[in-house]
Amino acid sequence: MANRYAKKMKNDIGVHVIDTKEKIEEVLKFTEVGDIWGIGAQYKKLLVKNGFKTAFDLASAPEEWVRKNMSVVRQRMLNELKGIPCMELEEVSPAKKMICVARGFGKLLSTKKEVQEALSNYVGRVGEKLRMEKLCTNMIHVFVQTNPHRRQDKQYFASINVPLPVATNSTNELLHYADEALNRIFRDDYNYNKTGCIAMELIPEVQVQYGMFDNLNRERDKIMMKALDKVNGLFGSNVAGKEAELEWLKPDLTDNQMKEILNYELPSDNLEYHTVWTIRSTKPHPAAGSKTDLFEWANLPSLGNDDGGVKTIELF
Repeated sequence: MANRYAKKMKNDIGVHVIDTKEKIEEVLKFTEVGDIWGIGAQYKKLLVKNGFKTAFDLASAPEEWVRKNMSVVRQRMLNELKGIPCMELEEVSPAKKMICVARGFGKLLSTKKEVQEALSNYVGRVGEKLRMEKLCTNMIHVFVQTNPHRRQDKQYFASINVPLPVATNSTNELLHYADEALNRIFRDDYNYNKTGCIAMELIPEVQVQYGMFDNLNRERDKIMMKALDKVNGLFGSNVAGKEAELEWLKPDLTDNQMKEILNYELPSDNLEYHTVWTIRSTKPHPAAGSKTDLFEWANLPSLGNDDGGVKTIELF
């Protein structure tokens, strides 16, 4: 209401501060009941019929009448019109209690390898979210399920909680325990359509308590995760493919293997692409289409080939 009043009545001064009882009443008297957020056409008719034409009139209405003839939600609105807050302002977002990544597949999967690859993608995303929030998980929940709407298929749903010996946000560790969980709940001869991973019992990463017999090189792992997140941030998740990503997460990775992964180039045969008119330029499309529509350039060399006399970049 204050924003609407300022635009309608005080637009010429730029800023209008409503800081006194008189100014508040002025806004309430200016605002018709139908312009109050939460008052629809039917409530407007009811209020006008009973003599409440403005927000100021409604603010003086008996609470009992509003509760009886409208609803508890509208009673809270009445309190807000009177200046009584019904919800506290959250200056800091509450800490997350769990993080879930679960999606249906584009097609039905029946082999363990296919489901495992999909689950690995989701677990990797859980790890990214944990690190982004600077949280660690003490337990992961993994599930698989078939499509309940395909009555011609055998139905199966299974889930399992896996407590972790040390709270972590390392994709490497999460993948290890997620694979263990999948080994215990996966059954052959089913058509699966969904899997997922939920990180539970979350704590800030600065509060992790390490075990006496914990022998993992966690500092090295943190560096690896930081590098992985940076690559994903620059080029998108899974740019190098799941096999290369899992290879990167191996604890016994050598320097040469690491360089090989970092120098990875996606084979051109695996790319789906089409040439466009322009990306950055504002030049209009010759056929009046979108600048990202297919456009056939003359004498365009094959992808990645600049040996034809004209460099690809020179065409644009």
